[in-house]
Amino acid sequence: MRHAILLTLLLAACADEAPKQEPTPPVTTAPRSTAPPERVAPPENLPRGGVVTELLPIPEIEGLPTAPGSWVERDGGEGLVALYGQPRSGAVFSIRCDRSTGDIVIRRSGERGADVTLLTDRGTNLFGALSTGEQPATTARFRATFPWFEDTLAKAEGRIGVRVEKGVPLVIPAHPAIGRVLADCTRWQSRG
Repeated sequence: MRHAILLTLLLAACADEAPKQEPTPPVTTAPRSTAPPERVAPPENLPRGGVVTELLPIPEIEGLPTAPGSWVERDGGEGLVALYGQPRSGAVFSIRCDRSTGDIVIRRSGERGADVTLLTDRGTNLFGALSTGEQPATTARFRATFPWFEDTLAKAEGRIGVRVEKGVPLVIPAHPAIGRVLADCTRWQSRG
């Protein structure tokens, strides 16, 4: 019996010397932020010509077909004009320089409305407009010196949208003719 007691004491002593396992701490994760990421504003007071050059998507015209037609330039003495359309059906869009006033005149044929929006890969602008003539058309006028024309519209690439009020935009290809009309108007304005 003595051996049994010694054996029990020996086993108890060995059990006390065995390494003790530390309790495992509970696994925690950092809480996920539900706040949207902070937006960073573009730099203020960009120098002339210092517009943001990153090309932007134009969601308003995604999936819309480009209107059939081609660009034509004319100079009728009153100012250079760039027209987009088909020879038989006429121009659906035009941009011209009114040399007598120094204005850029934008015209969207086939639509009537109180405003016209130009949508480009470099930015968008809304212009107050008038509906004129017996045939539906919307015309907007603005000074050729308005920086948006040179900094954004003249540099547009790909496709441009022309929307009258809240209607479906007319989609046309960007073209160097637009920049030439704008340059013509600023050239004539600097002479006067």
